[in-house]
Amino acid sequence: MTALYVRSRCIVMLQRHSVSSDVLIIQGILREVTNWMRLDHPNILEFYGVCGHGPYGFAMVSPWMHQGDVVKYLVTNPNANRPALLLDIAQGLSYLHSLPPPLVHGDLRARNVLVRDSGEACLADFGLSRVLLEAAGSESSEASASRGNARWMAPERLAPDIYGMTHITSFTPASDVYSFGMVMYEIFTGQMPFCETRNHFNILGKVLAGDRPLHPGSWTATNRGLSDTMWGIAEDCWKENWKERPRAEELVRRLAAIVAQYAAEPEDARVAEYLD
Repeated sequence: MTALYVRSRCIVMLQRHSVSSDVLIIQGILREVTNWMRLDHPNILEFYGVCGHGPYGFAMVSPWMHQGDVVKYLVTNPNANRPALLLDIAQGLSYLHSLPPPLVHGDLRARNVLVRDSGEACLADFGLSRVLLEAAGSESSEASASRGNARWMAPERLAPDIYGMTHITSFTPASDVYSFGMVMYEIFTGQMPFCETRNHFNILGKVLAGDRPLHPGSWTATNRGLSDTMWGIAEDCWKENWKERPRAEELVRRLAAIVAQYAAEPEDARVAEYLD
């Protein structure tokens, strides 16, 4: 997705390919549309249809989210319930991974999480989505699967050959879970993962060396809901061995318990936890 065109409370997400583009690229776009049409969940952005649009060729139409993405939403709503937003995201992810076959988001980051007027989060931009157990991939599929940003990508996606994978086979629900941990970091800190490092190539080296974002260690993050238990979930998501990461359905269960506790817990209790 590369541009936005807004009209009549709809958002048109454009693909920079003309109708005369390479057949494989067009097939990839149509596959993306087919995947999105299958989805029906409150934490997934609705899909209205497809239209032709000027020089771009294909455009996918979805409802316009006035609140914007979760990054923008938290700037204008700093007291929002962040654990509840994460639970929304986990529920959307769990739904994707429960489909037969599972659907991998592939580009999960805070900018790809939109917020409804109700304050509920929903996943958007399935530009890297791939249905697991897809038939042998083409060169176009490999290129698409390897796109992304090292700040959010699991180590096996950054260097699949090290883990005995290809770019396509590294595209798993577990890689989404790793990215979810990075979204947790964004939501509680307001910063990108590895914000202290500007060079993306250096980030790749850090991740492969086992480095992960450091705990912010601030009262602000704790008051926002970043308890030791919550941080432990993020660390579980970042495990190098993808088989050891929690499933999305487990994330839902663990986060639901935290959300219930957070709602009932007075602020001074969170102060005490931070001071301890």
